[in-house]
Amino acid sequence: MREDYRVRVTVKFSQDKSKVEVKSEAYYRIGNNWIIGSDTALLQTLKTDIMGTIGRVTR
Repeated sequence: MREDYRVRVTVKFSQDKSKVEVKSEAYYRIGNNWIIGSDTALLQTLKTDIMGTIGRVTR
């Protein structure tokens, strides 16, 4: 949607599928440079959605 903002999300399940690790990186472009940060609101929404799908409660 926006050319100056992008987010990458990584979801990692443990081998026995008892744990889920979710990480996100947000990038905002200023001029020709990308600044890395985090989008905490998006990360919380993703965690809630993923946990709801697999039937767990977020911590």
